[in-house]
Amino acid sequence: MTKSAFQQELDEIFDGIVDDREVAKWGTAIDIATQFYALRERRGLTHAQVGEQIGKTERAISRIENPINAEHNLATLREAVEALGAILDVTIVPMEDFEAYQGLFPPRPTIEDVKERLLAEQTPPNGKVSPMPLQPARPRRRKSG
Repeated sequence: MTKSAFQQELDEIFDGIVDDREVAKWGTAIDIATQFYALRERRGLTHAQVGEQIGKTERAISRIENPINAEHNLATLREAVEALGAILDVTIVPMEDFEAYQGLFPPRPTIEDVKERLLAEQTPPNGKVSPMPLQPARPRRRKSG
């Protein structure tokens, strides 16, 4: 099985320094941070707005998007994800099956993917779409006589 670009990059950076458990831990932390950021941006909400919805501080929501904080509180993460209109899917994978498990799924969204999609949503197709809804044409008055 071939390794993902992310796995190859980690192998180059941490060659012989970090074991598979550390790679799995950091890979998951980065996935959570990136996916949450992508969803929050898609919804057009700030950290403070999401925090307000679930009774948490702006800092608590910001920590979800920071992969350095790999020790996420699952209950807070679930609440925040649900507040953004999504579900949290958790899977327990034995380490001996981790590489095969990763190969089962398509790549997750990256921050660049999110920025491109948001830009595409803001740019009208062909640049000729009016931001105002089209109004029905008024009937012309006929000239008398």
